[in-house]
Amino acid sequence: MLAQVRGEYYYIQKWAIDINLPVGYYTPKANIPFAPNYPNAVNAVFSHPDIKSGFTFGVNTQFSWFFGRLRNWGASIGIDYQRAYGTINLDNFHVEYRSTDNFSNTFRQVINGNGRLKESVRIHNLSIPIVFKYQTCFSKKVGFTADAGFLVN
Repeated sequence: MLAQVRGEYYYIQKWAIDINLPVGYYTPKANIPFAPNYPNAVNAVFSHPDIKSGFTFGVNTQFSWFFGRLRNWGASIGIDYQRAYGTINLDNFHVEYRSTDNFSNTFRQVINGNGRLKESVRIHNLSIPIVFKYQTCFSKKVGFTADAGFLVN
């Protein structure tokens, strides 16, 4: 005769594979201080950068192992790929600053943007998440999971 006793948390598995597909639209507010990038800047005039059409998506896969009688605590390793892109517009850009040439002669450098500046930004990021996990279940279909760890880029 074979008998099996299951406790309250019998549906928490010892191994798990998590796959997440984050997708979203974003409109960040950028406050980029341009003047500190130019030594002894004078007559510096910069408009506020306008970030448009930002979009991000990715995939995150983790292999987890939970231990203990209740299997609440665990460790995980995986792979994470994120991609973001958008457009940055700058209406006005003018700066004059002190610069030095190859012969150590000092001169005034002038950079002036004629018209609107537009730059496309594309970001790709590949990481390996190494995390400790905590999980608990409130019912067979509802639970809570928390991760804490670091990413290796």
